Amino acid sequence: MARARLILVLGWATMVRRGEVAALDLPDVGEVPQGLEVIVRRSKVD
Repeated sequence: MARARLILVLGWATMVRRGEVAALDLPDVGEVPQGLEVIVRRSKVD
């Protein structure tokens, strides 16, 4: 349940497409002083 909630919140907060959220790996999300840093490596607009 917590994993699904995290995925939903992360997708909503970053405003990325469903496939981009699905392609994220743990090293793509990092904690920084301002909050979280998310690196989207594959995007439909690339």
